Amino acid sequence: MLDFDEAAGNWKEQWAVVEGTVLYLLSNEGSTMTMIDDGEAAEASAQLVGRMFLSMLATLDRDGLLAPSSEAKNVGLVMALYLSWASGLPQYGLLERDSPARGTKKSASKGFKFDPVRIVDYIATYAEKAGIKLEGVHRISDCLDDAEDDADMPKKDAKDPWGWRKALNEYKKERAGCFSHGGTPSNNIGGDTLDITTWTPAQRKKHAFKKKDPLGKKELDAIKNGMVMQLG
Repeated sequence: MLDFDEAAGNWKEQWAVVEGTVLYLLSNEGSTMTMIDDGEAAEASAQLVGRMFLSMLATLDRDGLLAPSSEAKNVGLVMALYLSWASGLPQYGLLERDSPARGTKKSASKGFKFDPVRIVDYIATYAEKAGIKLEGVHRISDCLDDAEDDADMPKKDAKDPWGWRKALNEYKKERAGCFSHGGTPSNNIGGDTLDITTWTPAQRKKHAFKKKDPLGKKELDAIKNGMVMQLG
């Protein structure tokens, strides 16, 4: 989410972020978000991911790129993946339509209030209005059974129609106290502070069990050359 925000103004970079995000969330590793002990954090995170994707769709819509012939060739697939993700969350107690804490939240678009449990409706409405075929997801029609494709939407020309920036800032404040890689409480919620390739060798040594930098010249050169590292 931080990477998405940092890429503001470059829709292609932002699109790469939302593509990777939904693939991760639908994987075994990403699905663990639904099982953490902090239900409020899981709900807030799910809502923010939804806002992020809706903000992406608003950008494409504003720039005339939300269409079957979009330069984002897989727009129908990615929209379907987010629909699948969002529609599956209520079974874990997230984004429940009948939640007592449902309510609505302010958006930057005057006269419009974002309802976080209607993320599926909003995506379906974008698809319907743009004539985009939702495809590539098994039984996508099941995800749309309870969806409304004519939901009230924010104004297309609003500066931040889905209130993304404000919601992100609130999320950061609520999660203040996360730890940076230096071991000091901070306002970080991830981002580069959790990327050990950005640390100095001394910082990596400090946190390594064997007090030895796990990234030698060979590994760092491989990363620079675009190789992907993984645990064996």
